Amino acid sequence: MGTGYTRQSAAEIDDGEIIEAIDIENELDAIQAAFHGTSGHSHDGTTGEGPLISLTTSITGILPVANGGIAGIHKLNATTAPTVNDDTNDGYKVGSLWIDTTNDVVYVCVDASAGTAVWVRFQIYDAELLALAGLVSAADKLPYFTGSGTAALTDLTSAARSLLDDASVSAMRTTLGLVIGTDVQQQDAELAAIAGLTSAADQGIQFTGSGTAATYDLTSAGKALLDDATADAQLTTLGFSAFAKTLIDDNDAAAVRSTISAQELDATLTALAGLNSTGGMVVQTAADTFTKRTITGTTNQITVTNGDGVSGNPTISLPSAITTPLTAQAQATWEAGVGTTESVITPAKLAAAVTALAPAVAAASTTVAGKVELLTDAEAITGTDTTRAMTASNLTATIGQTVQGYDADTAKLDVADQVVTGGARVTSLALNGGSAVTSGTVTPDPGDRPMQHYTNGGAHTLAPGSNAGFYVLDITNNGSAGTITTSGWTKVEGAFTTTNAHTFRCSCSIGNVGSFLSIVRIA
Repeated sequence: MGTGYTRQSAAEIDDGEIIEAIDIENELDAIQAAFHGTSGHSHDGTTGEGPLISLTTSITGILPVANGGIAGIHKLNATTAPTVNDDTNDGYKVGSLWIDTTNDVVYVCVDASAGTAVWVRFQIYDAELLALAGLVSAADKLPYFTGSGTAALTDLTSAARSLLDDASVSAMRTTLGLVIGTDVQQQDAELAAIAGLTSAADQGIQFTGSGTAATYDLTSAGKALLDDATADAQLTTLGFSAFAKTLIDDNDAAAVRSTISAQELDATLTALAGLNSTGGMVVQTAADTFTKRTITGTTNQITVTNGDGVSGNPTISLPSAITTPLTAQAQATWEAGVGTTESVITPAKLAAAVTALAPAVAAASTTVAGKVELLTDAEAITGTDTTRAMTASNLTATIGQTVQGYDADTAKLDVADQVVTGGARVTSLALNGGSAVTSGTVTPDPGDRPMQHYTNGGAHTLAPGSNAGFYVLDITNNGSAGTITTSGWTKVEGAFTTTNAHTFRCSCSIGNVGSFLSIVRIA
């Protein structure tokens, strides 16, 4: 039997031992002897010599299984990975190696079936993989690295697995309940700016630019305004009255004037506003032109009190003794008639002159014209003065027949608070001489009659007139009736038509506060 290989220094060449040169030399000498060409191991298949290697079959480069081979070839210089077609037809067998020298990857064939070859990639030694391989697997455990080349297990809950099995980040957000726009706010520069602020009491937030923000003081007054739900409530907080609010919501100056019932700009009012503040009566001297006047009197002729109207109505009175200067012509006439020279006439002088110049006139009688001396009221009523009394016989008048006898119950037009128990009939006054009014202006006078009427025969104007009073006016349209224009009335109610045969009753009143025309269609 040839020399075989026997370990020489197994105890000395081991982990943790100090290996000396002699130990290594002994091992190498034993290997050299085992492979010596004549005295070494024969590999002839006999006991202790190892399996027989057939040189006739091994020259093909394939080591049969019987000789410890795989009966297939290896690919040790490939430049790509093997495919399913690298199979038994190409000489590959289970156990064949394939080395991709371009990518430094080793593959081993585990199935060489034609067209369906299976090659498994060898994993290059790696400390991390070795660390993972050293772990003991268990349910709901997840390996993780604890350092370089070391690993451990941690719990892997069902909740964690439900997140890990999501195919996208969006799906993970849904699993976590963090859907952007639904569960959480999307990243926003403005929100990030606000998040960067430092909160403090009584501080508000404001943007100072795009993506920048700052705080500002927020007083109790400011907070009282901000918590109001409506603009109206904010105005109330600010102390605005209800009237002021109505002004604020106006869109323009015209609306403001309407709210406060302001007078529109008027040239006449502007001219009046230009007057000074001194007392005096305002007089219009031209269109939109005004000035002030004061009523003044003349010495010994006319006395004026409160002429400027400041303290009350102006009062004009005549003095008890009026002194009237004479003109040159009047003076000459006086001197010729009276015989005295006067430049100023007083009441006494005038009375004396009348007496001197009056002709002598005899007393009048029932048959002779002459002077009649006036009686007192008592003498006239009783006829006690037979010389001067105008008795019924003297006047040839019969009381109760030709003249009205005195009656205390007779109403007087100038006495107030009289009680009238009787009545009277009034005949309506026909205006325009009874002819239809076809044009111009109709101005009825309440002093003419309390009832008046006319016919509308054409377009014309109805005016109130200047005299105070009340009257009823009936107007009837004929076939030519025209539009009746009401002019000068302070207030008018109702309206006229131009329809033939329509009749109208108008109540017309004129008084201190103005004039009023009420129009009612009767038929």
